Amino acid sequence: MHPSVMATEGWVWARAAKRRVAAGAASPTSEVGEADCLADLGQGIDALDRALRYADHVLKTVTGTALPAGVDWSRLRKFARRGRNALAHGDERLASPGFGYSLRITGGVIQQHGKAKFEKQWRADVIELTELSAGIDALVAWLEREASII
Repeated sequence: MHPSVMATEGWVWARAAKRRVAAGAASPTSEVGEADCLADLGQGIDALDRALRYADHVLKTVTGTALPAGVDWSRLRKFARRGRNALAHGDERLASPGFGYSLRITGGVIQQHGKAKFEKQWRADVIELTELSAGIDALVAWLEREASII
């Protein structure tokens, strides 16, 4: 597929990530509202993982292209990939209570806690909401630019 198409697809997913993370960061007013916010947050993290995979395709196929400086892209990729795994394997929690992931926001910090499929140890991944949002904003702008110049 042409890199500009991949950049456009990534841009769409990055924009979806931005909307969902913003919705997930809202202050819930009830237990149901909290569940809705966390579902939005999870979907935003999944969308970010997809956007980053499209960005990686652009980076591999267009010489001289690099993601913008100032964002720890490796950290963002790892966080998004584990979040994506949280959604992809979350149904296993139903069959085996305690297995799977927990997602929460406390004091502006997003925490994913769990054990991915085939992992032996539970672990927590944390990222500041502001860091995640800034990374998504930078990715949206970069993908938009790449889609228009390729």
